[in-house]
Amino acid sequence: MHVRTISATLCILLCSSVGTSGQEIYALVSLPITTPPVAYTDLPSFDSHGFWSDGDSVRLLISSADVDSLGSRGWFPTIVTYDMAAWYAARAAEDYKHSAPRVATRATGRPAHFRLGSAAGAYTLEEYTSILDSMELLYPELISSREIGRSVQGRPIMHFAITAPGSEEARHRVLMTGLHHAREPVSGMNLIYTMWALLERYGHDPEVTTLLENRVVDFVPVVNPDGYQKNLDEYPQGGGLWRKNLGAGGLGIDLNRNYGPIENWDGDNTGPNRSPTDNNYRGPSPYSEPETVAIRDLMEARRYSVILHHHSFGELLLHDHDDHYDAETGGEWPIRIGSHLAAARGLGFGESSIAIGYRSSGTATEWSLWNSELKGYAWTPETGDQIDGFWPLPSRYHLLCSESLDLNLRAIRAAGATIAIESIDVADRSLKLEVRNVGTRPMIEAGLIVINGRDSVSFGPLEVNQRTSLGMESTALREELRHARAPLTIGIVADGVHDTVHKNVAAGDKVLFFYDDFEKNLSGWNPDLWGIESIDGAGRVLADSPYEETRFSSFENRIELRESIDLTGVKAAELQFDARGVIEARNYALHLEIIDESGNGLSRFFGSENMMVDNLPADWRADDSVRPRTTLRGELDAWQSFRCNLDAHVGGRIRIAFVMETRVRPVYDISQGFLIDNLRVTGSRDLPSSVDHGKEGEPSASTTVVLASGNPRGLAMLRKALDEAGYRTDHHHPEIVDAAGRVVLSRVSRSELVKTVELLPPGIYFLRVEKGVIRLVIL
Repeated sequence: MHVRTISATLCILLCSSVGTSGQEIYALVSLPITTPPVAYTDLPSFDSHGFWSDGDSVRLLISSADVDSLGSRGWFPTIVTYDMAAWYAARAAEDYKHSAPRVATRATGRPAHFRLGSAAGAYTLEEYTSILDSMELLYPELISSREIGRSVQGRPIMHFAITAPGSEEARHRVLMTGLHHAREPVSGMNLIYTMWALLERYGHDPEVTTLLENRVVDFVPVVNPDGYQKNLDEYPQGGGLWRKNLGAGGLGIDLNRNYGPIENWDGDNTGPNRSPTDNNYRGPSPYSEPETVAIRDLMEARRYSVILHHHSFGELLLHDHDDHYDAETGGEWPIRIGSHLAAARGLGFGESSIAIGYRSSGTATEWSLWNSELKGYAWTPETGDQIDGFWPLPSRYHLLCSESLDLNLRAIRAAGATIAIESIDVADRSLKLEVRNVGTRPMIEAGLIVINGRDSVSFGPLEVNQRTSLGMESTALREELRHARAPLTIGIVADGVHDTVHKNVAAGDKVLFFYDDFEKNLSGWNPDLWGIESIDGAGRVLADSPYEETRFSSFENRIELRESIDLTGVKAAELQFDARGVIEARNYALHLEIIDESGNGLSRFFGSENMMVDNLPADWRADDSVRPRTTLRGELDAWQSFRCNLDAHVGGRIRIAFVMETRVRPVYDISQGFLIDNLRVTGSRDLPSSVDHGKEGEPSASTTVVLASGNPRGLAMLRKALDEAGYRTDHHHPEIVDAAGRVVLSRVSRSELVKTVELLPPGIYFLRVEKGVIRLVIL
């Protein structure tokens, strides 16, 4: 973006206008990060999702009138972009010229019927109608629709239900909505993506099939058709920034501030919402708008177990669960299930005061809290980061929608019992699992865990938030766990619903390189403002701000290990620690840094049990224009275990650092600080095989090739293994079977095999050739 500092007078000349279409111009401006929030949070156009930090400054997306208002208050901003709507449209047009190959690459595995729309990649209302009509024509046995209301201007608000044929009486219900806010097109797009995935996979994918046999999933893709059409009328190529509906005589009402009851609608709110000119205007009374009436009546009639109201942007998962849920689920349950859902795409999680720094009144999720009769649990996913903005690049939609699908499937599962694997440990070639029911309902019958399609163990049934330990051992599993890094495909069955989790665990012969339980002191660290705090039940722990809240600072608070750790002599390594606390997702971020002293550079990342670095989606590694989530933020106020893969640093020397970064000065301090305990670095070596693999020189299942998307070395290893197996030409026709022994690829030539093997889902496979078997590990 072009950045220019201008005077207040010049700013008024440039910015106090409306676009050629008649919609008021929104500008992107910059202020010093030390600017107190009171300078801008009461501006009529202020939106918490339209401000963020780029390091030394705060960026605000505000109307031209509010740019003038800042100047009149004595705050003279730097103008980054004069007209953001026009900038979004121009950016999309430029992306179309260069993104066709990238779109095709990222689209691998997407629903076959999913296409981008004509409005900077998003759909027009006519395209929504056409697509949804097509769904009903193609899958009449799975999807049904009905009109649940009309907008202010008389446009239909449509509801769609997807479920398997059969009785719906015992099936848990899920609701997903999109486009409450007219300038958030990805919130509707990702619902269409999920709908196509459910329809196309039913009958072919056991996970989706069993889900739809046990759930009814309702969708309202466009809650606010009038506001959305206003943006498209004025910016047909995308980019319009109108937020509200067209109530209040055309001035508009923020539908996500218009929900009741009166205690919710009239509750605490940071920022303006009482004037019709406010971007967050709540309306004259709760449910004054036909759009919110339609959603209210739908929710009261259907009694949903889980609700997702999709929005953008911020990479957040907001909730408003409070005390009256505790009697049913236990005080830690909202954190457990929220963490499980957020880990599907690395979102910062927490109630709004933790995730965005303040509470909003009149929201749809808050209504679910106030209305205990609904008995539903609601979350608000905020898709996309500040670079995506309100109108992402067309080439980003496939990835953003794919990530949202992972979250949506977890949410659908969570409407009943859902099993999260909280930890995996390997000792003496046996496996120990810790599992918890983080769903909204207790299990009715015993569940089942299946490892690599072969070894199984039953458990439960488990109450909500109940945890249990499981041990597994077999000859075949012992052989797989002899490897320093052992990929596991874990099948989970809970009350008839199937799930599959892929884990790449450290196994083999383990070596402890480093351990600190922080019971003594920090003499081995350069601690900056970090310190040690005594916590009941956990002894002494590392704290980013001992005995007080995390505080605003324009400097990073950094703790770094003084001496390096030698990772030589092993084939795999990882860092593990326990953590608890609150990191305000909008205002702070915790980084884990691995400083490699062997010339391999700096790794700055954060991974967890559910999002290890080497298990990130392939696009995050293969395309550097895709921005990985590299921070930990949000509500984690229950001890949890975290694990980060250090395989890239094996053979070298590393130092560890934790960095608490202030991103934006918070509206008020609420964070209790963040705690770390039991930090350890371990390495793993292969153990000798206990299985007779046949004659020397013959390839067997112990010949292992690891393939990760975007890693040419893996393909080179595959070609070498094929050569050694005598498979040098296209005249042989091998087959690939999965861990359960099912044939997934057969009678393909060598050239076809090398091209298509990377398209297989993650897991363990066996390539059968004339002279033996090659073990394939797809990451």
